[in-house]
Amino acid sequence: TTYDSCTGPVDFGVLPSGPGTRRSGASASRRRVMTVIVQEFCERGTLRDALDRSSHGLDLSHADYFRRVLKLSLDVANGMKHLSALGIVHADLKAANILLQTVSSRHHHSTEGLGMVAKVADFGLAQVLPSGMSEVTSGIHGTASHMPPEALAGKRFSPATDVFSYGVLLWELLTQANAFQGQAPHQVAEAVL
Repeated sequence: TTYDSCTGPVDFGVLPSGPGTRRSGASASRRRVMTVIVQEFCERGTLRDALDRSSHGLDLSHADYFRRVLKLSLDVANGMKHLSALGIVHADLKAANILLQTVSSRHHHSTEGLGMVAKVADFGLAQVLPSGMSEVTSGIHGTASHMPPEALAGKRFSPATDVFSYGVLLWELLTQANAFQGQAPHQVAEAVL
């Protein structure tokens, strides 16, 4: 079963990719493939889009704004807690990777009248920590504005990486601004380091 605050795979597979997937000659043994993960549909879009459009009550002037932010933040925290318990480092937690889904309050305990739940998504950079290891140093890359100093400096990713990213996400929710807006990745790295 999938935790309520993480998108769950509905199906997955590998599909041929590109024009003319049947090849002959030297390239015949090197088929190009595309990995596909089909996940549940979250019709309200991303948290980033909702913030940018001030939709779904995510507007600082909305009377319930901070209550909504608190509930959605708790959904994300619960999803990240679930991933951490499995030894998974998401490595790219940000508002664009949080999906919003409509739910009735009788089907989800944390919505308390919101009518939506936030779900952690986009596991393309996620890494499973090897048994007994507290960090990974493989060549994964995240979004510079949401990466902690140790990830920017040495590309070390650990559960603490996700905690830092969650802090940036909270800042964005509370200010309704993008962290390091308009700065290039190297400028972000200089500011964080």
